[in-house]
Amino acid sequence: MAIRNVDPVNSFEQWRQETNSIASDAGDVSTLTTTATNLTSAVNEHQSDIGNLVLTTTATDLTSAINEHETLININTSDITTNLNSINVNASDITTNASDIITNANNITTNATNITLKENIGVAVAMAIALGG
Repeated sequence: MAIRNVDPVNSFEQWRQETNSIASDAGDVSTLTTTATNLTSAVNEHQSDIGNLVLTTTATDLTSAINEHETLININTSDITTNLNSINVNASDITTNASDIITNANNITTNATNITLKENIGVAVAMAIALGG
């Protein structure tokens, strides 16, 4: 947009046209979508709504910053899904290992019972021999 000036040598008609052009450039303040009634207040209201414009992203404007964060959220969601799938696989492995531990514990109990029985038979044989039987 060109800078609007009224030169001292301009006629009243030129001045009027330039003033109308400035009004046209500014637009109809009755159509502002803020509670403000003039352009300065409307800009300040939007600035206040946006907040601190120091972005913590590589973006240089608010829309790009939001899009950058949206991309990161989608990447992290994918990573979370991958990690949950890994956890489910590991949980399955833990269940299998727990089952193997129970089986091994049962085998140890069985073997201990067999050892006890063999010891009892051995003691009985030894006593029979000692008693002359």
